[in-house]
Amino acid sequence: MSPHGGSGVGVGAGVGPGGFGAGVPVPPPGVNPLAPPQVGPGPMAPPAGLVARNVWDRPVPLPRDRAWWTGATFTPLPAPGHFRGRSRTNPVVVPGLPPHQGVQPLSARERAWVREPVLRPVLLAGLDDPRQLAERAQLREGILVTRAGRQPPPGQECSECRRGVGRLVFAQCISGGLGQKCNNCLYRGHVRCSFQG
Repeated sequence: MSPHGGSGVGVGAGVGPGGFGAGVPVPPPGVNPLAPPQVGPGPMAPPAGLVARNVWDRPVPLPRDRAWWTGATFTPLPAPGHFRGRSRTNPVVVPGLPPHQGVQPLSARERAWVREPVLRPVLLAGLDDPRQLAERAQLREGILVTRAGRQPPPGQECSECRRGVGRLVFAQCISGGLGQKCNNCLYRGHVRCSFQG
């Protein structure tokens, strides 16, 4: 209690016989006293030998308006036979982004990834019906993420891709951004991807 009847907080608080700031705790070296307090244990370090996800991955791009989609470059698909007999060991390159057929509306993910810089070709490991490339939103999303997303370090692919569980359409595991599914789990819609945290 201050001699003025207050709690001692405010102007003059912490001034004592030792001078200004006497009695105020001093943070240990290397600790920023202005940083917000951390709630909980904080992010866990990855196991030895693994690279933290925030080091190799990227934030999810923001969706853009429909004009960004119409300004993209589209490539007609080759004949269906071009895709037959493919696997992860014998993939085929998707020549580009197929035109939108309007069967399903454009998703926010498509509008977000459509104009991101292309980092790699899209290697297709298997697809029963190549017409789905132009018609199915999850497949178009997977193509966009595959060509512009970040690839995890070897051995850090999502658990579904690492185990080869279910239908893997894309030959590489590529992240859809921090906290998002990989390209193969996007295609499989209902599957929870280990990249989702």
